[in-house]
Formats: sequence, C-alpha cells, structure tokens
Amino acid sequence: MPNANGLSTILLADPYWRNLRDVQVGDLATGWRSNGTGRLSARMRARDAHLLGYAALLGRWVFARTPFGYWGGSVEDTPSRIDDGTIELSCVDFGGLLNNAITPRTYRQVSGSAGGLIARAIDDSGSDEPVGFTNVSCDEDGAPVTIEWRGEQLGQVVQSLANGAGGIWRVETTAARAINFTYQAATTDKRGSVLLVEGHNILGGSLSPSLSGLVNDLLGIGNDRDWQRASGARVIDADSLQTYGRRRAVQRYPRHTRRGSLETVARVDLAALAKPAGPVSFEIADRNPILADIREGYLCRMWSASQNRRYDFTVTGRAWDSRTGTAT
Repeated sequence: MPNANGLSTILLADPYWRNLRDVQVGDLATGWRSNGTGRLSARMRARDAHLLGYAALLGRWVFARTPFGYWGGSVEDTPSRIDDGTIELSCVDFGGLLNNAITPRTYRQVSGSAGGLIARAIDDSGSDEPVGFTNVSCDEDGAPVTIEWRGEQLGQVVQSLANGAGGIWRVETTAARAINFTYQAATTDKRGSVLLVEGHNILGGSLSPSLSGLVNDLLGIGNDRDWQRASGARVIDADSLQTYGRRRAVQRYPRHTRRGSLETVARVDLAALAKPAGPVSFEIADRNPILADIREGYLCRMWSASQNRRYDFTVTGRAWDSRTGTAT
C-alpha cells in the first residue's frame, strides 16, 4: 500500500517465504489475470537493492497488499536505469510456477474432465519437487477428453485443457501468503450483486461492441454418428435476426445425441451468441468498496450511458496503479 510520500512497502523473500524482507518501492503497479499470468512492476534505488543481502534478486518471491487485493509472485527481470540509479522489479505472479514443471515423460493415455485432468497433471508433475501451490481446487464438470503426455511443460498442458473446455484457471495469493490454484468450468454469476454504472463507479474506460462472432441462427449437431447421419437441431433468435440480419453457425455437442437435448443446449448458447459483444475496460477509484466483490471469472453487469445499453461482462483481468489511485 502507498504511504504519504508515494512509496509502497512490499515483501521480498527466498522461495517458500524464507528470509523475509520489508522493502520500500515506488511506482508500484500490479495486475491479475485468468488463464494467464499477471504482472507486478516497482522501482527502487539500485544501491538499496544490492544491500538486501540476497544472492540474487532474480527468482525472489514477492508479496504485496493493494486496495484491489493481495498479489504474490516472483522476480523475473531486473532492468536498471543508469541515468537515475534505479532498478525495476519486474515480476510474474505464481501462475508462472506452472512453467517450471513438466509432466512425466511416460504418461499413459487417460480420459476425464478438463478439471480432473488439470488436477492430476499438477499433482503428477510435482513428483520430484512440489509445484509450489498450497491448495489445488478444480471443478470437474464438463465433457470428458482424452490426453497422452510425454514430458510436456505443465503450463501449456493446463492452458490447452482450459481453452479446449472453455474453462477458467487462476492463481491467487491469500493474506497468509497461501498460493491457491483454482479451475472453474464456467463463470461465477455475480450479476445480482455487482453492477457498474458509467458516471457513478466507472470513472473512465472503453467499450467496443461488435457484430464479429454474433450468431442468431445456430445448428447444433450431435456426435453419436458420422456427420451425415448425426442428429441435429436448429434454433433461431428472431429478435436478433430482425435487428442484425441472419448470421448462421454450426456447433457440435459432445454427449448429446437426441434432438430434444441438442435444442436445449443450443438455445443456451444462442442466448449469449445472439447479442453484440466485444472487449471492455473500466477504470474505478481504488477506494471504491465494490472492488472487493470483483475477481477473475466473475460474470457481472454494467449500465452504459454512452452506448445506451445494459451489458453483461466477464472479468478476465484486473490491474492497480499506485500512481493514479485507480483500478482497471
């Protein structure tokens, strides 16, 4: 947290929180991401950095308290400025631990949900040395997939499984410096409790609604037979079709073979696909209490005066900048 003179205090430590040091830094900025790694950046005087007593700053673990929550990770780069004698601590969060491990070299073919396979991969990849997570929690809902690994990087395995299943993974550090890995098969619906409003809690940002990816005429295909003989169900959003014109697509649904079930799941997908969508970015004062209720993987709601619309949005990343006092 920043103090009156603009400096912030973070913790540096050897791996697994040994040899802790309180360190004052300036220009502290932090970021969190789902399905990827977040970053922390801070500057300090090079002379002070070399007096900390570590054999090297690279690889040291970092912990920071911010108005947006706790951040934990490790130092990845230390670029320095010759002109002002400062050094930057450029850090990656503990999602980066996934890239330090590999799956077993001889891994037989197995089948299971994406979440179950992710949990198994993390556990098995730590056979010679633990990956470093305090807790691993994986939602095991979803269609089964079959995998076979041969000494692959754990981070790529987790990313591939999550992307293929449309799931969300993230790594969070708690106040007690526990490092928790979580995988969700779907977003957490917070639309009943989190509402952002332009001009009220949204100070700035951007919205870019687009028709790219919009579908209002969807054909769902079962996977019990080859394509020519598989069951199918076609669903249409009449309001979207009238407003934006017909936009068709085909989607194959694992584990669905009957027309009735195909129509049900296709209508669920169409409800989201039939509306314009696009990236958004919101800036909020870092002292706003609503920030405590926003995390990656949450499905929230916002009212836009500039677009004269109400939108649902999924949080995929957050950031905080001590210099501006804003969260994004």
